[in-house]
Amino acid sequence: MSPGSGVAMHGVGEQAPVNEKVVESVKAVSLLFRVAAARDLAGQQDLSRCEDAEPVCQAISGNRLLLGVADGLGGYALGFDNRSGGQIAASTAIDAVVDYFRNSNPDAEADAEALTNLVFKQLRYLSETKLPPSRVRGTLGRHRLATTLAVAVVHPVRDSLVRRVECYWIGDSRIYFLGTNALRQLSRDDNLTGSDAFQSVLDPPPMSQFLAASMEREWRLNLCEFYLDCPGVLFLCSDGCYSEFENPWQFEAGLQQALEASESWHSWTECLRLRFVDGCSDDVSCAVFPVGMENFSEFKRSRRSNASHGLLGRCMAADLTAEEVWSQIYQPVYETLPGRRPSDMADGSCNDVREETEATEPPRLQVRWSGASRPWELFLAWLLGFVLATILSGPIIFWARVFWNGFKSLWQNI
Repeated sequence: MSPGSGVAMHGVGEQAPVNEKVVESVKAVSLLFRVAAARDLAGQQDLSRCEDAEPVCQAISGNRLLLGVADGLGGYALGFDNRSGGQIAASTAIDAVVDYFRNSNPDAEADAEALTNLVFKQLRYLSETKLPPSRVRGTLGRHRLATTLAVAVVHPVRDSLVRRVECYWIGDSRIYFLGTNALRQLSRDDNLTGSDAFQSVLDPPPMSQFLAASMEREWRLNLCEFYLDCPGVLFLCSDGCYSEFENPWQFEAGLQQALEASESWHSWTECLRLRFVDGCSDDVSCAVFPVGMENFSEFKRSRRSNASHGLLGRCMAADLTAEEVWSQIYQPVYETLPGRRPSDMADGSCNDVREETEATEPPRLQVRWSGASRPWELFLAWLLGFVLATILSGPIIFWARVFWNGFKSLWQNI
């Protein structure tokens, strides 16, 4: 916590230790990169002018995983120490998030308002002590030290092999989950028009809220909690990443193309980084981490079958307009959480969020969300069918004979 912020940490108590093996594991597999749209005189990217903060991926108390990205807003005005206001806001937000979760109780209830207040007070403190009065008009002029933010906190695996995931975001930085069979957007952009991911690419709308030193009273971080029970990759990024693609499934196709050209997790993200270094219209920052599947080759193999025959393959091969592909094929899956709600876990019902989407989709568009059936599931299904057929075959044959004999007797009497 920065001096002078005067913010009490939520849920702070005796800190749960972090297992050293977890720390080393996170360091080994954490995948971070940042790309600047600005170029120097030699034509190379100039990271000193990048308004995206350094992304974060680290182990925190209670053996949790913290990922975060922030995209500073407002251009290069109203800064200090040779940094723009956007750069200061983004880095301050990330530092505040790390501070908050590093000192938080792993068992405390998720509190988006407490986190919002902490970041806001950090930004306001810097604005009041470091910046002169602003004469700039407009939304971003009035709201100084402005930034978006996307954060994911992954709790350690439970006995039932599920992980609790907390997603916090504000603005248009996004949180994705790339599963073995689909890309899901876990966050929802804050925009004034209510545009979805497809519409936002066609006509980018203005943001409805973001973090700032003088943010509106009702603005706060969004919060989504769910329990993840399938393997995949958490992918957090600023808008400069996904906005380079024509639509959401083209973004997934871009991730898949880089995956096919790579032999490890690190080479995959390096391939993505180079794709943006070659030319991007906005700064890009990404924090990526595989969850429940550390074997890259296995993930690549699972994704390959989906790319050719699964949801992505159907989108790429469909003889439909882009709007029809989005609404009929891709959107029902893309906007669905890849897990279970906390309320479902609490009451023991464990209703899978994915079942609701499957029930509303046309039969030809149904997708098996959890991937291919396990061999033992197929064996049990076959065994159950065999037992039922054996049990029921006797009575069926008996009554069929009774009916046939009765029919023959009746026919002969006639």
